[in-house]
Amino acid sequence: LTHSATGITIYDGPEVNRSRSIATLPRGATVFGGRRNVDLVTGEPNSAVIRDWTTGKERFRLPSDAGATIRLSAVSADGRWLAAHFAIPPQKAANLGEAEHVLAICNLDTGDVRHAQRAPGADASAISLSADGRFAAIRCAGGMVELWDMKGLAVIAALLGNSDNSYNKSNLPSPSMLFSPDGRTLAIGSEGGTIRLWRVPLGKHLLSLEGHSLPIVAMAFTPDGR
Repeated sequence: LTHSATGITIYDGPEVNRSRSIATLPRGATVFGGRRNVDLVTGEPNSAVIRDWTTGKERFRLPSDAGATIRLSAVSADGRWLAAHFAIPPQKAANLGEAEHVLAICNLDTGDVRHAQRAPGADASAISLSADGRFAAIRCAGGMVELWDMKGLAVIAALLGNSDNSYNKSNLPSPSMLFSPDGRTLAIGSEGGTIRLWRVPLGKHLLSLEGHSLPIVAMAFTPDGR
């Protein structure tokens, strides 16, 4: 359907989870159907804009500072949380006494935003959020994946992801990361075709799945997580 207020066309189907509808917009922006289709989270060149679904009216946006740029973002499966990693121009950050990279978690129901005291830098290449928004995985330099507790906004484990530091310098998509539906397991794909499963929040390695010869760029759990 085409939303009358925004002109955004969304393709959906009866089997698609209503909180995970995705469509591609001009310039590679992305729209996520919010919880019960109450909100649209539209990715625009420099921000993530949260709009009311029925009117298309903007409720709020991340970042609110026009000088910052969204680098990575993820919406939880329940549609309640948006995690965003964004960059602030160096000179502006210096003038404000702030870091050049910021990690934020936004409650899409209330618009409340909290920021971490530190965040991965420009080498961060992907972010994944658990279904309830409690945990986030961020792929960093050197093949490491940081596991974050988004309630406390702190890193709780560093997990092995890629083994080839040159991979993310190519034009290939970053290997996939995915939380199980219950949020207790994190699957991390690699450029070498291996999938590693980790226990959340302990950061304990559970199992390595091998057999693929190409990079793991997409994964899916069954609804029961098995």
